[in-house]
Amino acid sequence: MHDVAALARAAALDAADLVADPEALHEDGIWFLPWPVTRSIAAALARTHPTAVLDLVRRERVRSRQRALDEVLDSPWTVAVTAGETEAALYGTESLTQSRKHSVLLFWAAGPEPSLFDQFVALQRAFDGLCVVSAEAAVELRKLRTKRAERIATALDTARAG
Repeated sequence: MHDVAALARAAALDAADLVADPEALHEDGIWFLPWPVTRSIAAALARTHPTAVLDLVRRERVRSRQRALDEVLDSPWTVAVTAGETEAALYGTESLTQSRKHSVLLFWAAGPEPSLFDQFVALQRAFDGLCVVSAEAAVELRKLRTKRAERIATALDTARAG
């Protein structure tokens, strides 16, 4: 990175914080920043300039798709097919849907990913919620007083206990 101040202004960050990391290296007028700092810059830019980030993602997707197609079509093992057929087989023909755009922005703007412990806690909460729902379902099934409902309720109880 050549211009720390300009990047800091664009990302709405403090320039001093960008180069304060002990692993940041300044050599020949260029700053080399470690991955965590780079990731925080990318997240800040995604929050402040979401349209530009989506445009960059789209351009990179087109560029990488074209590189992959060129490699496949230039391979001696490729059967004679059209580029369109190859592209459809490799990638599909979909563009970035609205939900995909949202997930790209969420990935970049949301900051660090949750730790394994945070993921475990969330999974445990979801499991506990399912246990409550399955217990309530078993009670309601038994009220139906049919053999099939009883078998399903018993299976729910067994799964919850095990």
